[in-house]
Amino acid sequence: MRTPAPFFLFRNASFLFLLIPAMILCGPACTAAQRHQSIVSSERIRVLLAENLSSVEITAANGRRVKLAAHSALPRFFPEGKNPILVNGKPYRGSIEVRRLGRASADRGRAPGVAVINHVSLEDYLLGVVPAEMSRRAPQEALKAQAVVARSYVLAILAKRRRSPTVPKEYDLRDGVTDQVYGGKAAEREETSRAVRATRGEVLFHDGEIVPGFFHSSCGGRTATPQEVWGTKSGAGDETTKVFQSVSDTYCEAYPRFFWTTELSRSRMNEKARSHWGLWKVTRLAVLSRGPSGRIRYIRLVGRTRKGAERRFLVSGKDFRRVIGAGEMRSTLADIVPTKTGWLISGNGFGHGVGLCQWGAMGRAEAGFNYREILKHYFPNSSVVRWKGGKKRETP
Repeated sequence: MRTPAPFFLFRNASFLFLLIPAMILCGPACTAAQRHQSIVSSERIRVLLAENLSSVEITAANGRRVKLAAHSALPRFFPEGKNPILVNGKPYRGSIEVRRLGRASADRGRAPGVAVINHVSLEDYLLGVVPAEMSRRAPQEALKAQAVVARSYVLAILAKRRRSPTVPKEYDLRDGVTDQVYGGKAAEREETSRAVRATRGEVLFHDGEIVPGFFHSSCGGRTATPQEVWGTKSGAGDETTKVFQSVSDTYCEAYPRFFWTTELSRSRMNEKARSHWGLWKVTRLAVLSRGPSGRIRYIRLVGRTRKGAERRFLVSGKDFRRVIGAGEMRSTLADIVPTKTGWLISGNGFGHGVGLCQWGAMGRAEAGFNYREILKHYFPNSSVVRWKGGKKRETP
């Protein structure tokens, strides 16, 4: 999954021209399908490439190079022909907006600077996402499955964010793991582009809604539901309760680090506990409960403050993993055992475990499953449909 980023607010007049009629027709009783139709028909999103920069160098499509800072006039750069726009030497499709941080950003304590936003069509965006999230050497059917979940993630999450009045309005998505890794035109590869184009417009669909296409590297043998991992705050709404199921998966065992261990020393744990919970010495660390898939739900953390007072904390598995580091505690499908020098954490898989298991998808593709069969395993309550011109069309 990629965690929620700010929602989409149309600023370009041409986008307003497209959106206002839809708003008038839908009104407050607008159905879920109509909301998705307005998103798919516009097919343009804004991706935050960088923020808080002291300066940025833009090479326009005509070859003119401009260095911009926060005090500069900040124009919008548009493509010309097949020539991409370069941001600090890196090419991007679509147009580039360089803007100062808004008041809301400054109020959150961010340093003054400029932000760079890529305005790009959905399908062109996916050309730079799929190769950044899955190797081009993966089987083509696995790449197609990745393309469908990536497209579904964008449309489902944006439908949620655009209805929210509480998220920032300057952009729609970030270009990193909080949403989906996006490498722009430089990341594009023939194999992944072929998969995106072969599945153009295809999304996961359930009961009038586009399903958020969460994915992860390796489920460790069993996937999880959003409720188990994130509670009701999945970024896609409570409706995901009916969509996702925990399913077993033996095809991801080819993942090189399917089994992993991490040694957590007492000094390192104390350092983490001091900065996050105000504990100077951890005296007890134990798994308290697990979810249906076996992932850690809560951990009991006991320790002493600087003045020696005992404190107890109930820490969720996802928060504990975030504090320790996702590179060291690779998933919450894990055990924690005390040792003489600290704790030994051992587990399976890599990632949150919700939705598509990428290594499992590759294994299934190698075994002869096509991308729709792969998706049906990980999203058993969903179907693959094609959205074209704002209308749902069943795939062949």
